[in-house]
Amino acid sequence: MVTEPRFPVTWLRSVGCVWIGAGLAVGATAWVALAVLGLILRPSAVPAGNSTPILTIIPAPSPTPSPTPAVPSDLATPTVTAPAGSGEGISVGELVEVFGTSGDGLRLRSEPDLQSQILVLGVDSEVFQVDDGPVEADGYVWFYLVNPYDTAKRGWAVSTYLRPLGSS
Repeated sequence: MVTEPRFPVTWLRSVGCVWIGAGLAVGATAWVALAVLGLILRPSAVPAGNSTPILTIIPAPSPTPSPTPAVPSDLATPTVTAPAGSGEGISVGELVEVFGTSGDGLRLRSEPDLQSQILVLGVDSEVFQVDDGPVEADGYVWFYLVNPYDTAKRGWAVSTYLRPLGSS
């Protein structure tokens, strides 16, 4: 015995085709609409002449020491164990520090005289080791200094702006 379906098969086929056809029509219309809107609303193209990228190089900060802040004059007077410029209290092998240059720095020279070439500049509070001296020339007492942290920083300096490390 063969049973008949509740709805005719031809009706299901025709209804299914309608839904498939309608879906295709709506999808195609949506695709065309989006394509047209995309052409209208897209950003303008970059002109060919401006297509080269621009590179900005920012250099790293240099190791230049920052200036020391101003100190009121009543606090700025250092206590020195020996008279300034005498070289007393400084001996070979001892650590000394640069002081009292008012931010100008201490010139380390190739020879112990004022006319010789300046090799490097020592800044206030910079530490050096005394390798030679004292030598008297041009009215000053000179010591040969070497920076223990950067041995390329070396030269002759006047004792006026030096004090033994640890003295205040």
